[in-house]
Amino acid sequence: MTKNEGIDWTLAKVLFNQGLSSTEIAQRLNCSRSAVTSRMKRDQWTAERDQIATMVRSTAVERAVGSLADGAKRWVERMVADIDRTMDAVERCPPKPDLRHLGERENVLEKLNRRARLTFGLDQEAKTSVQIAFFQSPIKPDAQPIDAEVISPVPPPETQGET
Repeated sequence: MTKNEGIDWTLAKVLFNQGLSSTEIAQRLNCSRSAVTSRMKRDQWTAERDQIATMVRSTAVERAVGSLADGAKRWVERMVADIDRTMDAVERCPPKPDLRHLGERENVLEKLNRRARLTFGLDQEAKTSVQIAFFQSPIKPDAQPIDAEVISPVPPPETQGET
C-alpha cells in the first residue's frame, strides 16, 4: 500500500471546490501538498471548477434577464392600462369652451402622449433606462386611476398686459 492510497479524493475535490488551498486540503486529509497538487493537475479540477462556475454564472444571468423581461412586460401592461383609463376619462369629459379648461386638457393630453410614446418606444430621441433593483423590489405600488376632472396642471404664466 502506497502512502497516498488511503486518501479520500472525493472529499479532497469537494474541499477544493469549496475554495480551500492545496495546503489546507493536505492538512485536513493528512497527506502531502504535492499529492493534492498532483491529483488536482491530473484530474483537471481547476478546469472542471471553472466550467461549473461559467455554467452557474450563465444560468444566473439568464434568470436575471428573464426576471427583468417579466418585470418590464408587467410595467408596460400597467402603463398601457393607465394610459387607456386616462384617455377614457379625458374623452368622457367634453372640453369647456374657456381657454383655462382647454389649456388644462391640452396639458393632460400632452403628458399622456409623452408617456405613451416612451412606453411604446415611439419617441426616437428618448433615452430610457431600467434599474434591475426596481423590478426585484417586493413592494409594487398599485395603479391609481386618474380622474381628468381632478387634474389641476400648473396654470400658464400670466402676461404683464392682462388683467
